[in-house]
This record gives sequence, C-alpha cells and structure tokens, in this order.
Amino acid sequence: MTDKKTYNHLCEKNQLPVFFHPWWLDIVAPNQWKVFYARKGDEITGIMPVAEEQKGIFKFLKMPVLTPFLGVWFLYPEKQNYHNRLSFEKEVIYQLLEKLPSYHNFNARFHERFTNWLPFYWKGCHQTTRYTYIIRYRNYNSFDELQKQFSSRVLRNVKKALKHQVSVEEAVEVSEFLELNKATFRRQGLQVPYSQTVVEKLFNEGKKRQKVRIFTAYTSDKKAAASVFLVESNQTVYYLMGGISEEYKHTEANTLLFYEVIKRMFNEGKIEFNFEGSMIQSIEAYFRSFGAEQTPYYQIARTPSRILRWYKIITNTYP
Repeated sequence: MTDKKTYNHLCEKNQLPVFFHPWWLDIVAPNQWKVFYARKGDEITGIMPVAEEQKGIFKFLKMPVLTPFLGVWFLYPEKQNYHNRLSFEKEVIYQLLEKLPSYHNFNARFHERFTNWLPFYWKGCHQTTRYTYIIRYRNYNSFDELQKQFSSRVLRNVKKALKHQVSVEEAVEVSEFLELNKATFRRQGLQVPYSQTVVEKLFNEGKKRQKVRIFTAYTSDKKAAASVFLVESNQTVYYLMGGISEEYKHTEANTLLFYEVIKRMFNEGKIEFNFEGSMIQSIEAYFRSFGAEQTPYYQIARTPSRILRWYKIITNTYP
C-alpha cells in the first residue's frame, strides 16, 4: 500500500507534475493506483505510479483517465555527467520494472522530457512516438511577437468572433463546461470516456489548490458557446478537455477562447501552454495554427500475455 503522506511530501519537495500527486490519482484512479520506488541506499532515485485494473483473467497496468502522462520520474543526483546519467536512468528503470506486480498488459505515456526508452526496449517493451503541441512563452518578448506565429485563419476568426460580440470569462462552477463537453461527444456518436463525478472532483479539488481553471466563451446574449478545462503544473498550463456548442459554432467562439486563454497565460507569466496532442489530423492542424511547436513524447507498452497480444494485433490496438 502506498504511504500517501510520504509520497505527497516527495511530490511537493521535488515539484513533480500535478498528475503524479496523490490528490489527482485518488480522483482519476480511486483505490487503483500504487507508486513504486527505485532506491540507491536510503535515497529514492526514481518513482513510477501506475493504475491497476482487473478485467476477467487479465490484469492491466494502465493510464488513468484524464491523465496526460505518468511513467518514470527520475530524481537525479547533482553534477552528473552524460555517461553517468544514462547509467543512472537504466538502473532506475530496471529497478522499477522488477518491482511491478505481474501483469498481462503494461501501457504508459511519458512526459516529453523523458527521452531514454532504451532500457525499456531491453526489457521487451515497445514504444510509439506521439506528439503534443506546446507554446513556449519564453521564446517571445511580447504577446504581439507570439501572435505573429498564429495562422492568418486564426486571426481572421478572432475578428469574426469579436464582430459577433463573443466574450470570454473564467468560470466559477463546472456545470456549463460539462454540458458543452458532453454535447461534443454526443455529436460524434461517442460515449464520454470519464464520469461527470470525476470532472467535478478534479475541478473542485484543483480549484482549491489553484491548479484547475475553466474558461468559457459566451455569445452576446450570454449563451455558453465553448469552454476549456485547464490544469496548471509548475507554471505549465495543460489543455485537458473542452466542449463546443454546435448552435454557436459559426461565431468562432472556440478560436477566440483559445486566443484569449493563451494571451492571459502569457500575461500571467506562465512558461508553457501545452495542447496535449492530438494525433487526429484535423485537431493537430488546429493546435498548430496557434504557433505551437510539435513535440514528441513516448507511449511505452508491453504485453507478455500471448493471447492478449494476438487480440490486440487483430484489433489494431497493439502495443
């Protein structure tokens, strides 16, 4: 069992991303998550939280819902040269993999700063390169300079939204966001892959900790047209999820919403705005149109179960 008090202290002391923290994992993977440690002597050198799920005879070590990344987080010693750093990473990864419980499938997404997946390869894992899009605010001296990276279509649509008298406000509650978010999935004929309760808890607990914010775009008659759910961690802002009203899509409220949010985060002195994907072509193009840089990250998996491996190959879900 994870000692949450000790682990929470470790997260805060080492400024781990918010997605690693116990309060977040308790919401997205209640009674499912555990954290494993690598050590050298009395020093903790690395950690890896995982969520466990049993489906029939199969045990999965998986990513929790609404969690962009977990995987291994290294706690590096000071003044380490490159050769020693790679050796350190290999030892930490080997230790952590040995401590995992038996499983039929392991699947984790890693922070974009994690670049050395070779020890996982040596242990029989597979890797898929995925992409997120990040605006690095430190590259720009002013928002006007950043705005020059926006596509002409974004700038045209911002003007269009302003002509429709669309306005953007920070939300104090979550209900309007939930309605827009659910409607977006319904239009695509998809089930919402997370519960309303999880979103409400993330908003309420995150707001207490000043880690979660919702911004909503309104029409001239105060109808909610688009909304975004943002998570802040160590001065990086993550776009976690959103929703758009089909009725007011013609107003380009969503484009103005992103424009205003990106501008506000710049003015607040944030370091990055991370769109968190996507691999879907149309969404990728939209995120890129705001001047965000394509940034690779790793999804690492292993399926020791031959039956499950063949099933995943047949259903095109391998690794």
